[in-house]
Order: sequence, then C-alpha cells, then structure tokens
Amino acid sequence: MPGTPNTDRVWIEVHEMEPEVDSMGVWNCRPIAGTSRWSEHAWGNAWDPTSPRGYGRKTAANLKHMMFLDEIANYLMRNKARLNIRNILWRRASHWNHIHVDFWPRGHGTPPCKGGTLQVKYRDGTIGSSWIDTIPEDDEQMIEQGATGNAVTLYQKALILWKNTALPNGGPDGIYGDETTLWVTKYQKAAGVEQTGIIDGVTAALLSRYVAKIPTDIPDSLARAAANRAINTAENAAARATELENKLRGVKNLL
Repeated sequence: MPGTPNTDRVWIEVHEMEPEVDSMGVWNCRPIAGTSRWSEHAWGNAWDPTSPRGYGRKTAANLKHMMFLDEIANYLMRNKARLNIRNILWRRASHWNHIHVDFWPRGHGTPPCKGGTLQVKYRDGTIGSSWIDTIPEDDEQMIEQGATGNAVTLYQKALILWKNTALPNGGPDGIYGDETTLWVTKYQKAAGVEQTGIIDGVTAALLSRYVAKIPTDIPDSLARAAANRAINTAENAAARATELENKLRGVKNLL
C-alpha cells in the first residue's frame, strides 16, 4: 500500500541507489512505543529500510548489516533538507535492526486509520488537510535575486500573506531584490528549511499554500499599504538627496 508522496519518492530514490534494500514497513496504525503520540507510520508518512534478508541477523554485532544501513543513513542525512526528512532514527536501542525515517509535513491529530479526519502539520506550524509533494525535481527552475515578473509578484504577495509586515519598502513590485531575498530567507528559517534566499522547489511548494489563497484571503489594503510605504520611502529618499545636494552647493559657494 503506498504511503505519502514524500515516503514513496524517498523509497524509490533509495531503491535506485541500493536495489537490495529491504523494508520493515510503511503503514502501522499505532502510537509511538511508551507514549500516547501517534507514530508517523499511522499515516504512511514513515519508512523503515533495513538490510537484505541474506545479510543474516539484524543486530549491532552483524557488521555487514550495520555497514549496509550506515551507507543508507548517511545518504538520507546528506539529503535531509532536499528530501523533506523530519527524523532519522538509527544506531539506538530501538533501531539496530532498521532505520526509521519520517517526513514533513507530519500527521496531526487522530489518524484516519483510527477514524480521524486527515490533518497534517507543515514546517511553519500551519495545519492543512492535504499531503503536499514538496520534493523538487533536479531540473526545477529556481527564482532568485535579479528575477522580475508575475511569478515574483505572486511569491511576494504570498510572503505578505504569511506575515503582513513583510516587504515594508518595495511591496509586491515583481522585482526580486535585496528585500525579497531577506524575507524569503526569513520564511525559510521559520519553515525549517535551508536558508538560501532563493525560491527553490521546496520553498515554492511551501509558499504555494499562500499563493493559492491570494485571490480571496490577502486584503487589498495590505498591497496598498505596502505600496504607500514604498512611495513614502522613495519620497523621503528624494528629500534627503535634495537636502544633501543643497548643502554641497552651499559648500562649493564658500570655496
């Protein structure tokens, strides 16, 4: 039975790297051992890779087993941000025989397997009702400083919807400058992803929830307020420039 989009794609990627990898499961409708919190397995949002059956006993004393899983654990750790990995459990008392890996977004509330309604929690703390496949393709285009156009405007509006104090100077002007880079970095920090200031596949997918709400949820007043702030900033800068120019002119007259 397939798991969440992140689970399935990581399962495929690891199998492409190491075809012999075995699995101890994806789905298991149970709480975490010794707690009342639900395991991500209850949503199919976790995977437990292990060594092939022919490798012998799955214990810490079996070096062949341990080295096989060390390679996979190291790969997952190196690619943790790109693959939206939330937790990697390995080389501990409860995880000698397999690796546990689960993902963002995570399950929230009571899982459907126990009669609950599907709810998920995203990196930024917001709650939704849909698993989002946020793993970028290798050839996915990035939007970064220097870019202009409608796509930039949409993400700027999404940032303002995320935090109405965002982009106080330029607003949603369609220009990816220093201010947009700064606020993209702030959003990435809040979301728990790599802080690059670039809208890559992961960041775009996370912001897409706000982009989808722009037509109805973002008040026009925010955009007007941002525009007014930008106009005021420009007017103040022009006034300061004029003042400085007059002072320079006065100094030249004294020379």
